[in-house]
Formats: sequence, structure tokens, C-alpha cells
Amino acid sequence: MELILHIGTGKTGSTSIQSVLKDNFDDVSAQGVFFVGYMFDLLSEKRYAWQRHSGTESFNKLPVQQRKKELKDILAAAQKEAIERGCTKILWSNEALCNMPRVAEFIDSIWHDKVTVIAYVRRHDAYAVSAYKQWGLKHKIYSGELLSFSEFTNRFPLTFYDRLIKWQRRSWKYSLINYDKCGNVVDHFLSYTGVSLPAERASARQNTGDSLGSLLFKAIVNTAMNVPPSDTNFTVDSDMTIRDEDWFFDKLPTPEDVDAIFERTREDREKLNSLLVEADHFNEDPPNFRPYTREDVKQAYKVVFSMLVDKVINMDEQWRKQYRANAVAIARGQHTELAELNLRFERLHREVAAHNAVLTRLSQRRSFRNVFARIKRKLLSRE
Repeated sequence: MELILHIGTGKTGSTSIQSVLKDNFDDVSAQGVFFVGYMFDLLSEKRYAWQRHSGTESFNKLPVQQRKKELKDILAAAQKEAIERGCTKILWSNEALCNMPRVAEFIDSIWHDKVTVIAYVRRHDAYAVSAYKQWGLKHKIYSGELLSFSEFTNRFPLTFYDRLIKWQRRSWKYSLINYDKCGNVVDHFLSYTGVSLPAERASARQNTGDSLGSLLFKAIVNTAMNVPPSDTNFTVDSDMTIRDEDWFFDKLPTPEDVDAIFERTREDREKLNSLLVEADHFNEDPPNFRPYTREDVKQAYKVVFSMLVDKVINMDEQWRKQYRANAVAIARGQHTELAELNLRFERLHREVAAHNAVLTRLSQRRSFRNVFARIKRKLLSRE
């Protein structure tokens, strides 16, 4: 039984690969590859609480010996199910593995069959820009004030060699691939693992580039949070008062920032080249980074404010419905229902009030008069 470990790295299409494998689980299994998911969450048997897509952190918090024991147990369960399915390969894909060298040690001591490690890596400057958009702005992974691109890249590691080298073992097959040169990463990965799928089912790009307006909206929300936010719980904080165009523009990467990353990661690129086949070596062309302009940021703010106004309009309609429901409950004397309605009504009132406070400030800005004129016409048309 061969164990294939896809260990990342981040921002190299891992989510797209996992999505295609999961969506085509039966076909992939029929071709002899048992995809166990991100954290063995696709096993039929659920033994441990960390067997879920978001279980990496829970697993890493376990004591070392418990981690080793549970991983040994779950690999045995995976092997048993793979045999039952007629598979000859077990595939574990989790880009966080490149940051989990202890797992490499565990597998080295408990798995005695063939092991294949595959990792994709991209040039550091391109990685940094993409990582900042996703983990610095969109899915904020840290607490407190929103970091600028420069602050983010100074806080979080931008080197790969020291992490990837820990996954090399004399008896393991180890393949490091330059993401920038492999073409379609999903096609490349499927070919590497011996899986064939129709073209229309092998395409599933995930975490693709968001518009600047979308990034701005989440940045405004995230900056007021003291903890990493939930994607399902966005609220607009009154802290928006100082989140103007200059504030956001100054957070974004500049050509000078990107050039600096290219220079300071030169040594890591040279080390990575020693792990890559010669044809996959990183090119040394200077970064060709196109920065966002102030006009781009201005347009993004207009998009966000339009979204905000539309939300207020929809909430106003909810408010009216809630008010009518309250009146009905009072008339019927349904006290339990009324208490629940009052609670919902109060929450809705607070959110509408917060949004209206934002709109009041925005309406005083000359650059957005056209936007508000359009919204006014929309409101009048509802009368």
C-alpha cells in the first residue's frame, strides 16, 4: 500500500486539488486511489474529534505521544478501508503538513510501506502578494489591527526550504514542483497520482483572486475584530469612521515592497533549486508587479458603499416586517413569541442604526454624491 502525502505549500492550488478529488471521490477510488480528505475526514469510521476539515489545529494541540498513537490508529483504519475499496494508494492532501515536521517523523516510524511526498512551491514574491490578500485581508488569521502588506510579510515566514527539507527521507520518493512552471496544477497533480478525469470535472479553481471591492469590504470588517473573524458572521463596526481611502491604500503592496521580498528571499530560492529538477529552477527575472492605484481604491470604496446601502434597504424591509409581527403578537397576547420577537427586533434596530450612522457620514462626502443620488432614486421608486 502506497501512502501519498501532498504537503502543500500554501497558495499553490491545494484547495482546487482537494475540491476535485472530493467531488470525484468514487471515480478516484475506482482508479485505485483512496482520498482520505484534509484530516482523514472522508474515512467512513470517525474515531477522533480532529477528523474534520478544520481539525488540523486540534490535532496539533494533542500531546506528542497521543498524536503519534492516534495517527497510527487512523492510518491503520485508512489502510483497512482502502483494501476494502480495492485501492492500492492512500492519498492525504493537506497544505498545512509542510509546517508539521513531527508528522513526517511519526510516519517514518509507523508506516513501513511505500511513501511518496509531493509539494508545489511558487516564487516568494508572487506567493507573498497572494498570501496577503487571502490571510491578511480576506481570511484574517491574526488578532488586532489590520496589518499592512509590509507588516504582514515581516510577521509571517516567507521561506520554504527549511520546512520542506524536513520531509525528505532516504526511503521515500520526494517530488518538489515549481508551481509557476507546471501549467494547470490540478491536471499536473492528477497525472502524477495516476488519476484520469474528464476535463469538465477536473476544473475547480478555489480561492481565486477576489475583486478589490470584496477585499476592502472584508478588510473593513476584519480590522475592528480582536479575534480572527468567522466568514458567516460579518457585522459592520462603527470603527469605520477612520477607514478611509488613504488607510486602505497604505495597507496594499507596493512595487518596492515586492522587490524587497524578491531580494531577501534570494538565498531560499537558491536552496530550493537544489531540490528542484533543473528545468524547474526559479527564474531570476525581476518582479513584474502591477500595484493598485488610488483610483482603483476609490472605485472599490464606491462598490462597498453601494453594497452597504443595498443592505440597509433590505434591512429596512425586514424591520417593517418585524414591526408588523410584533403588533400581531401583542394583539394575540403571545408572550413567549413576543419576547423572542423583541430580542430579534432590538438586534435588527442596533444593526440598522449602525449602518445608518455610516451612511450619514458617507453622504457628506462629495465623491459619493452620485452614488447616493442613485440610491435616492431607488428608494423613491419603492414608495
